[in-house]
Amino acid sequence: MHLVLEGEFDDVATHHWLRSRGFGSTPLSAHYIGSAARSGLVMGFASASEQQIEAGVRALSNGLKAAAL
Repeated sequence: MHLVLEGEFDDVATHHWLRSRGFGSTPLSAHYIGSAARSGLVMGFASASEQQIEAGVRALSNGLKAAAL
């Protein structure tokens, strides 16, 4: 199972930020060729526990808020 989160943010930088905190993701823009790329993250959660999912959501929320400042 996975989640696709689209938005107006630097998905590559967010991917690296999450990875440095132990969370996996793939930049959505990496799946596009040409100028039609969209920004977002692809995040899998099938093997994650409820606590890991909650921690990941908190980390992602904090990271997106910090990036907006």
